[in-house]
Formats: sequence, structure tokens, C-alpha cells
Amino acid sequence: MEQNRYTSLLFWPDPRGIARRQIERTLSQRDKDVLAAAALADKSVALQGFTALDILLFAPASESLAKSQPAGAFRCGYANAIAGNIARVAKETLRTWSAPDGFAARWLNPGPDNPAFLSAKETTQAIGQAYLNGLKQLRNVRLAGPLGFKDRNVRPLEPPVPNSNRALALAIANIEGLRALLLDTGLSEPPVPGAPPHTVMQSTVTEFETAISTIRKAAGLSKKPFEDTAARTQLILVGFPLKNAFDTGAAYLAEEAGLTMGFNALDGD
Repeated sequence: MEQNRYTSLLFWPDPRGIARRQIERTLSQRDKDVLAAAALADKSVALQGFTALDILLFAPASESLAKSQPAGAFRCGYANAIAGNIARVAKETLRTWSAPDGFAARWLNPGPDNPAFLSAKETTQAIGQAYLNGLKQLRNVRLAGPLGFKDRNVRPLEPPVPNSNRALALAIANIEGLRALLLDTGLSEPPVPGAPPHTVMQSTVTEFETAISTIRKAAGLSKKPFEDTAARTQLILVGFPLKNAFDTGAAYLAEEAGLTMGFNALDGD
């Protein structure tokens, strides 16, 4: 992602605990550069974003925030700078997206003078790739990694933002974003006004709804859903509707893009 915006917002996966070590060192040294959002932006991405904020606000040592001590004041100032930096990245992303020559304009106006998209077919392919990559990242990494299915010979990944227990809320937000990618781009509109929605699209949306309800059930079973047996069972089940959404959505998008070879052309496999 441009200018490392993605990793500056969420430094994950982090199997070696780089963020935790760098943050602990920063706190012990009281590096004043992390107290200003502008200076923080030039630091390691492991010191920025929601991963760092999760450690500062919710890790066991975060109780110092409630104490009138230099350590607590520094931790609070650092967290405030992270929030400011997150806001800056969000504003920059919105600006580059909506600028007259930004991504949205290029996506909506394909043609010979467009450096990104020569045809409407290419814009649909771009949506398909974003959709499939997003689903694979969610299913195969963000959920399967902490469950220990990514590589059985490697210790399971720690879930994103583990101290605040918001990993499943993040997963639901991911699914809602992928659903919006299909519904809000016009691809779900029937070819003839007034005609019923495409059955494949309806099926894909239903799979997303099933995945969301299953994740919510897992979240309600335990505050540590990746460690609780009953909650883990529900999270394993989430893989099925996500796989179905991958297959049905990919087939539909490939058809919309006019690709006769199927979803592999979108997926890059």
C-alpha cells in the first residue's frame, strides 16, 4: 500500500513480537519523538497504528495510565500521538482517493489516457483482485493463523489487537467492507432495471451474513475466542461460508469482467 499506510495502521502479523519489544524500549527510554504525531510518522511502523495503541492502552502495564506518574504521562502522550497519526493517515488516504486525479477518478474513467485502467473490464478485474485478496487474508491469515491452521509446525499467530480482544470485531468489519465492495460498486445491480438481483450475488451476500453471525456467536462464548474450545469450533465453521463467498463471488466477478478462464484470472493463481 502506498507509503506503507496499511502497516502503519496495523502492524500484523507480528510472530516475533517486534512491536512489543520496540514499544517497551521506547517507553523505558522515554523517546520524546513519539509524543508528536508528525515525528512518530517517521519512526518504525511497529511503533504506530492500532497494534501499538492496543499495547499502550490494554496490555497489563497499561494501568500506569491511571496513575499520576511520569511513566503514565509519557504512555498517555504516546497513545495520543498514535491517535493523531492514525487520523493523519486516514485523511491522506481519503484525499488521495477523492482527488481529481486520484484513484476514484481513475477507476470511474477508464480509457486510453488513463495510466491505471484502459477499459471497464480492467476496473472490474481490479475489484475482483481486491475482493479475493481481502477474503484470502481474512480466512487464511487473520482467522486460520491464530487458530493454528496456517502452518501446524509453527506456533499459532497471536490475533490482531489481542489485549483489547477486538480481533473478531475487526474480522466482522473486514467482511462488511468486502460486502460493500460488491454491493456499493454497482456490480450487484441487475443488467435490466427492475430485474431480480443476480442469484450468485444473493448467495454471496448470504454467505457473508452467515459468517458474521457465526463470528458474533464465537465472540459471545468467550473473551478469548481463539483459546476457548467452543468458540474455536465456531471460528473454524466460519471458514466454510468465507470459502463459499470466495468461490461464488470470484465466478460472478470473472463473468462480469468477461473472463472465460474463470476466477483464477482474477485470483492470480
